[in-house]
Amino acid sequence: MPIMDPSDVTYVEKELNMSHGELLGIIIDYRKRECEETAFRIENQNALTAMAKDYQALKVKLETTAAERDRLKEELTRIAEQNQLKTKDIFGRGTEKLSDIIDAPLDAENEDEAMAEIVEFPSGARKRSALFAASKKPRDPEKKKRIGKRDEDLAKLPQHVQFRLDIEDLDLKYGEGNWRIAFWHNHRTVEIDPQTAYVLNSYSPVISVGLEHELKTIQNPDVLLKNSIASASLTAEILYQKFFMSLPLYRQELVFENFGLVLSRQTMCNWVIRFSFDLFGPIYDYLQELMLESPYHQCDETTLRVTNDGRAAGSKSYMCYALSSTAWTYA
Repeated sequence: MPIMDPSDVTYVEKELNMSHGELLGIIIDYRKRECEETAFRIENQNALTAMAKDYQALKVKLETTAAERDRLKEELTRIAEQNQLKTKDIFGRGTEKLSDIIDAPLDAENEDEAMAEIVEFPSGARKRSALFAASKKPRDPEKKKRIGKRDEDLAKLPQHVQFRLDIEDLDLKYGEGNWRIAFWHNHRTVEIDPQTAYVLNSYSPVISVGLEHELKTIQNPDVLLKNSIASASLTAEILYQKFFMSLPLYRQELVFENFGLVLSRQTMCNWVIRFSFDLFGPIYDYLQELMLESPYHQCDETTLRVTNDGRAAGSKSYMCYALSSTAWTYA
């Protein structure tokens, strides 16, 4: 601020008709307001500088977050495409959305098929069984069942023993005194009732016939599946729980663990497929014959996915429900 000389001060006092003290007070107030405004401008400038720094930091953070989001989105899209390709390989083309894949529960732990009981279809199976057998993938020769695993799986169950020997039948077939027991053949099955499960060791004799000592194995008529622990009671319980009570096989696996039985869902799945064709196929054929004799049908169908039915992936499959116009009665 320029300094006024005494003549200027005298001129101002004369023109404004103010005393020297009053003029000095005005100048002091002006200087005070000027200092306050200067301090305010400095503080405001500091605040603007700090805001600019914060803005730049937030901008960098936003750009980093956006880049990470884009990377995760690409990774998610890649994983979703892999899942869709895997689903297409298994089931064929489908209509799954990305949200359906993301929200779907994770698959349960993979089942080691080498630890599962292998179920082979008989060579003389019906057409439906042969179709399934033809579509089934060949077993990997490198996957071998570990020796002693079945003993470990059944170790916690109580053991029952029975000996199957019909002396009169053997005398009639081979002659009295013409046969002798060489040793016993043991076939193990797991029996189950609503309260407990136990191992039934069913011994059938292997006899030596005649002077030539020809060995003959007496077949056990109650064997449901050769070299398998499947019994009628166990299989019936699995089928009842799955189809009547809608209990999935992986949950039945947990139920059997509570009994003390280690029975994999893959083995149960093999049994269900095998016995559905083998035991209930004749019933299906008979019902189909009855339906064909009826003059009028009511049918409804729904689509479903089939993994192996001998057709290419993407083929549409149907489950049909048929109702006849004839009321059938049985004696």
